[in-house]
Amino acid sequence: NNISIIHLNGHEMRQFKDLRAEVSVIAQVMNEEYELLQEAAGATAAHMGPAFETSFMQHAHPKKEHPPKFSNEENMTPAEAHAHHHGNLTPEHSAHIHAGAEETYAAVHKHLEQHHGVGKNETLHATWTSRPGQLSKVTGHAGDKNNPGDALLSTSKGKHFAISLKVGEKPGLRSPGLKDLNKMAKVPEHHAEMKQHEIDTHKESLVGLANKGTGKAKPITGTNQNDRNTQFRAIEKAPEHAKRVEAVKKSSQDFRTGLASHYAKHFQNLSHEDKTHAVKRLMNAEETPTPVVKAHYDTKKNKVHISSPVGEFNNMNTKTKHYDFSSKGTYMHVHARDEAGKSHHVAKISFKDKSSPMTNIVGAVSHGKDYQALAK
Repeated sequence: NNISIIHLNGHEMRQFKDLRAEVSVIAQVMNEEYELLQEAAGATAAHMGPAFETSFMQHAHPKKEHPPKFSNEENMTPAEAHAHHHGNLTPEHSAHIHAGAEETYAAVHKHLEQHHGVGKNETLHATWTSRPGQLSKVTGHAGDKNNPGDALLSTSKGKHFAISLKVGEKPGLRSPGLKDLNKMAKVPEHHAEMKQHEIDTHKESLVGLANKGTGKAKPITGTNQNDRNTQFRAIEKAPEHAKRVEAVKKSSQDFRTGLASHYAKHFQNLSHEDKTHAVKRLMNAEETPTPVVKAHYDTKKNKVHISSPVGEFNNMNTKTKHYDFSSKGTYMHVHARDEAGKSHHVAKISFKDKSSPMTNIVGAVSHGKDYQALAK
């Protein structure tokens, strides 16, 4: 091997150091801009879903008006929620979502005509059912308590259809809390309580880590997660706090990696019947008195995909001999093994902080890469 040694004179060395300093500054600026873009994307996603729902409801109304009820979890009427969420999108993005919602309603109506006996020009009554439990109040079926429908379309004869609305390139399936996951995995109550205590202790340790070495001027002083989240978001943007922010995020990631492993073991220990039921719940494919139609508007391809979560799950399940749960990093993975012994990746559950490390940990379920092929 030939090794070349380059000798720099004093002037060249100063130029090299100046260049290295400039590169470091550029890297820092790019990193800050990337984080701002990530934050903006998260904020946009938070408004995009509700904006799509309210636009869908408006297009479903024969006079293009907003339905008079119900309010959402923030007690906003459909009209108020429409103005709020569309107002937090750019005019171009808002128009795109609104037009996509119109296209989606037309596709849903056509699907109901072809598969559920709805008349071609039949007017359907639309109800916004964004708040949990609202749908069952309208249908009168207790079995609809956990129906995932965001909107309810009803005929004049009282026939109901629950519409699960999804928007974006790759929208998730559902976001179960840890209590919900405990029930699915049949985690013993005392074990669940111990794990929650660990989580609470961990969250307090993150506050201590964020405040370490700051003296009396502690950046995180809030007593609830909303205040702490706001304060953490503020120090994320402050270069002088970069190392402590990085340390907090690393600690959070390590803890959530352990949490994914914890739940994977509990799910893997279930019987085949309980695993099957758990996968069905994770995929929002439980059978309910009111049939569910999933309507997904792909904002990248500008296409509407209509499907039946229950039908797709049943197709997949008939080809599955058993399910396996495992974890890697902060994800729990679900594989379906067929009769030939081949393993198919059908779902993944990310254990993520709801907003920042100062907030609750939730699950985020999405399809695996092999799901669509197996669900046909």
